[in-house]
Amino acid sequence: MKINEFIQSQLEALKNKGTLIAACSGGIDSTTSAYLANEAVGTRVHAFVIDDGLRREQEPEEAEQLLRKLGIKTEILRKQERFLTALQGLTDPEEKRKKFRKVFYSVLKDVLVKHKTTHLLQGTIKADIDETKGNEKERIKTQHNVLQQIGVDYGFQVVEPLKDLYKNQVRDVARALGLPSRISERMPFPGPGLAIRIVGAVTPEKVEVVRQAHVIVESTLREKHPFQVFPVLLNDKA
Repeated sequence: MKINEFIQSQLEALKNKGTLIAACSGGIDSTTSAYLANEAVGTRVHAFVIDDGLRREQEPEEAEQLLRKLGIKTEILRKQERFLTALQGLTDPEEKRKKFRKVFYSVLKDVLVKHKTTHLLQGTIKADIDETKGNEKERIKTQHNVLQQIGVDYGFQVVEPLKDLYKNQVRDVARALGLPSRISERMPFPGPGLAIRIVGAVTPEKVEVVRQAHVIVESTLREKHPFQVFPVLLNDKA
């Protein structure tokens, strides 16, 4: 893939869109997508970081700060109670993902209605689609940002400039755009956040335990530059 040609083609495609609501986590995919759109349409992009209570330590605030430094209008939506209440009692990882997805798009639908637009910008990549497609037996896992019925069920048009790229290609695009290394080299983190790092039911207490464990693990191993590393809170009583 010729990176510069890809970037130019996406900039041209995005210019034809109206107001874009960007769902951003501060990760490489959503940030690169939002930055591309901001380069194309400027102030017509409005990024929202959803604080669902499942992010790492200070992650929503750091994401907001970074996006604003990149020149992107950004706002944090505090929705911790809404997500944690919805996940209450669920133990199966796939059910957690599906419930997270339902609440995620319900929140974004409210934002789109408020801002009188129908265009939702997402950082969906090819791997997200590959992992979600197929029947229940073939599916690896449900990605929260992949759903064919999104537009029908929630009444908006999904804009996905990175949907044909894999993670390594997205990193190339981020580097070519001049995004800081804290974005281009960032470790992957699941959309449903710490809910997927907890075996069994999700509670505020368990979330806080695994959140603090993340701080320890990531700070300890940061100098090793791992592709991915994370703690998991088991359901053992021993």
